[in-house]
Amino acid sequence: MDFKKLKQITSVVSQTLDKVTDIFNGDSCFMSAVISAAGSGARMGGISKQLLKINDKTVIEYSLEAFQNSTFFDEIIIVARQDELDIMKSIAFCGKYSKAVKVVAGGATRAESVANGFYATDKKCRYIAIHDAARPLVTSKEIDTLAKKVRQCGACACGRALSDTIKRIDNKRRVTETPDREGLVSVFTPQVFSSDIYRSALAAAQKGGFTATDDCALCERAGFTVRIYDTGNFSLKLTYPGDEKLISSIINSRLKGE
Repeated sequence: MDFKKLKQITSVVSQTLDKVTDIFNGDSCFMSAVISAAGSGARMGGISKQLLKINDKTVIEYSLEAFQNSTFFDEIIIVARQDELDIMKSIAFCGKYSKAVKVVAGGATRAESVANGFYATDKKCRYIAIHDAARPLVTSKEIDTLAKKVRQCGACACGRALSDTIKRIDNKRRVTETPDREGLVSVFTPQVFSSDIYRSALAAAQKGGFTATDDCALCERAGFTVRIYDTGNFSLKLTYPGDEKLISSIINSRLKGE
């Protein structure tokens, strides 16, 4: 008997059984959500957006509840400001959330904060969603739609075709260009990726000193294809004073079924 060949066959069988076991254990589809909540709130006059109350609930709680109620996600990582770690932990560990929740400190930039969140995910993580806490209108249905899509394409985000005319201006506020809006979309979060794709994109960005305003751009820069899906939800971002009133109005309309 060729023991070398038998050893190779045994190894292949063992690896196959491991993969089958992973599937039944759910490890092959383990999904982690990183909620970025470490912003300074500079455009809100220094107000901590993630802890601002809208309808008697903090902004961060809306995103926490959406991922808690998602069918697909297994754990939630909150990335918080250093000076807000204790209060974030009190929210995360209040007993309302049955999924595994971790709270980690953010970095000097959004990119560093998201990276900290990614590195804190469970070793079983196969897919990762990155979401801005400042977008409290996210829904579990929207999250689940992207969770299904990412298993087919590896990298995707929610977005919507632009309806407004877009102008490019210079530093003196003069119009320099009116780009054709055909093919242009406004992109929101969540943005969802295979953990292997995101790990590679993150490493490439860190090595090349590349930063971006969203995580899709990291993957695009690294050569990966990202797909945009209209999930039927306009995910307004809490950015300027007064935005909370509009968000509150939309939340109240949803509660009334309008």
